Amino acid sequence: RCSTPNPWALFVPVHIELLVPVLTASKPLRRGQRLGAENLLVKKKSSTSLPSNYLRAGDVIIGQVAARDIGIGSVLTQSMFKPEKLVKRGQRVMLSMKSGAIAVRVSGIAMADGARGERIKVKNLSSERIVDGTVSDANLILVGSSSIR
Repeated sequence: RCSTPNPWALFVPVHIELLVPVLTASKPLRRGQRLGAENLLVKKKSSTSLPSNYLRAGDVIIGQVAARDIGIGSVLTQSMFKPEKLVKRGQRVMLSMKSGAIAVRVSGIAMADGARGERIKVKNLSSERIVDGTVSDANLILVGSSSIR
């Protein structure tokens, strides 16, 4: 803007673009493939073209499994992945129950597949009862005292 006796103004069109570091697929991923660091590439992308649930650089998804085929260079979203199943149906597992100072561990058989934190049914091999438990690790199911049927 000029404030001389003959004032004038100049308007310049501006396009502002915010580049965000996002996770992309460094190679094609197949449905069911476990995600490793070698499958990831951080790229800067315009925030206006990103899906709402995109994964940022630093988000932890290694070890998850592709829920569908993913093309090379695709911006990764949480919905493209699901947690890896740590327990498979028919797998022998350890049931662990703790109440105060008392802890009990018995063998069981998983009645369903399960990822960390998921609740599944497990057959207690000692009592032949079916119990509900939470997958804690590849061979460990945590059972609460109210889960026994």
